[in-house]
Amino acid sequence: MSENSGDIVLTDAFRKYTRAQGFDLYFCRKADPQSKGKIENVVKYVKQNFLYNRAYHNIETLNDEALGWLGRTANSLPHGTTQKEPCTEFNIERSFLKPYRAHVDPVATIATYTVRKDNAISYKGNFYSLPLGTYKGKGSLVALRVEGTSLIITDP
Repeated sequence: MSENSGDIVLTDAFRKYTRAQGFDLYFCRKADPQSKGKIENVVKYVKQNFLYNRAYHNIETLNDEALGWLGRTANSLPHGTTQKEPCTEFNIERSFLKPYRAHVDPVATIATYTVRKDNAISYKGNFYSLPLGTYKGKGSLVALRVEGTSLIITDP
């Protein structure tokens, strides 16, 4: 049994990203080919046709080779089930696509925290030790900001 009883749990960062980009999420059920077989078949097709036995030199070369392969074969061959050419279908669906918007993380907010007599601060229920001498009497403060998974503590 999973920790979250099958519920989808998003990180705060990913939830903020999806809101900023303005798109909705659709999650497929695991081991359900009816809901996700289409994309898995595309991945398998690329792996077995384009990437199979291909030497990797660098990402730029691989991208150039992939675009060439798409132009020569994959985009112009009729799909096995729909009998439609992907490049033709893409041109039809292009008007429904949303433009890409670069995601910029908001500037980290810097908060001040009171230094305890034992040279520690309390942050989100945890105590963090500070160097000796940080506590300089009542009203001693430090500035705290979060960068990724690190807490950066400085003079205010």
